[in-house]
Amino acid sequence: MKNKKTLYFVVFVNVLVWGYLIYKVVSIFIGSHQSVQIATDSVIKMSAAAESKDTFSLLSNYSDPFLRKEEVINDKPKMKAAPVEKKPEPPKEPVKWPAVIYNGIIKNQKSSKQLVLVKINSEDHLMKEGDVSNEVQLVSVFRDSIHLAYKSERKTVKK
Repeated sequence: MKNKKTLYFVVFVNVLVWGYLIYKVVSIFIGSHQSVQIATDSVIKMSAAAESKDTFSLLSNYSDPFLRKEEVINDKPKMKAAPVEKKPEPPKEPVKWPAVIYNGIIKNQKSSKQLVLVKINSEDHLMKEGDVSNEVQLVSVFRDSIHLAYKSERKTVKK
């Protein structure tokens, strides 16, 4: 019984809402038409501020935003600057690298640390990344090559 009472109440509210909507729509189309008269006798006075002319000018010497090439209009005459003499830089003396041979990697399976076998000037060295031996720094390690730094230069040595 409880559900029947709720159903009757919902149907009653639904009929009321739809009835109200239909009444509003019908009253718009059938309702009384009242005409509105517009007064033509009124005079609108213009203020003195609205009658003054604008005093501005447009500057159109900006570049076109749709063109890739920039063209700027200059009113000033172009003056040629005196050529600047460039001093040739003395060629850098090539750094003489020691003889470096990359022999391989020893990798710890548990801690994943790497040691690299490198022969520098016929001396064997065990190095890890960042170590320095005979002024040669090991920068990075790969399976097939290593990156080294000596003085201010970098070099890649392959197996």
